[in-house]
Amino acid sequence: MKGLLNNELSVKTLRNLKDSMDNRIHEIYNQGYREGYKDGLEEATHRIVDKILMADEILERRTDER
Repeated sequence: MKGLLNNELSVKTLRNLKDSMDNRIHEIYNQGYREGYKDGLEEATHRIVDKILMADEILERRTDER
């Protein structure tokens, strides 16, 4: 009886299965990366806007105090 790795069809089937799993894993990783990048960009934008608004409020208070 031939071993698994000596059977051409078995090797081809095993390689196809491995490639299919690799593709799925890469797709899952890419989805997570895109979502994480989007979330990070949104959070950074909110922080920048908050700092700008806070700076505006400080300038307004200083102007009102004069």
